[in-house]
Amino acid sequence: MRLSPAILAPRSREGEVMQAFGSLLFMWGGLDWFMSFQEVDVYYDWFGIYLPDAIYNYSHWIAMGLGSIIFAAGNQSK
Repeated sequence: MRLSPAILAPRSREGEVMQAFGSLLFMWGGLDWFMSFQEVDVYYDWFGIYLPDAIYNYSHWIAMGLGSIIFAAGNQSK
């Protein structure tokens, strides 16, 4: 039985890892957005992280945007 080179060569899982991280970051942004309606600051109340006023109202959009960009980059590297 002969093994093809595709079986012998290790596959790079970098794209899959990037997609998974991008998805988690996007979901974190969604959770941040949802919890803002419940008047819960997920960064400060849960982790004690103070966000500057300049980005406080946009933290969920920033997380979802970065998650989307990372997911798309992982999708292209496959």
